[in-house]
Amino acid sequence: DDQQDRRRMREERGVKRLQQHKWQQGYVMPQHYRGNGYKVEYKDHNLPKPNRNQQWYKINNDYILVDADSNNILRIMGL
Repeated sequence: DDQQDRRRMREERGVKRLQQHKWQQGYVMPQHYRGNGYKVEYKDHNLPKPNRNQQWYKINNDYILVDADSNNILRIMGL
């Protein structure tokens, strides 16, 4: 039980840290955010059309354009 409490607290700290994450161009998108739940269609959000092998993600209050091959952040647009 004590071990579960420690694990839960560690996970909550990790989530808080990710929510406060400051995105920057050139950074690699963390694995945690690469799932379909964060992907958005550019047309639905009035975003510029991505090039081939690029994908828009919505994380917290930012739209982030990522290169699908390298997972590098190419562009960041705040809401």
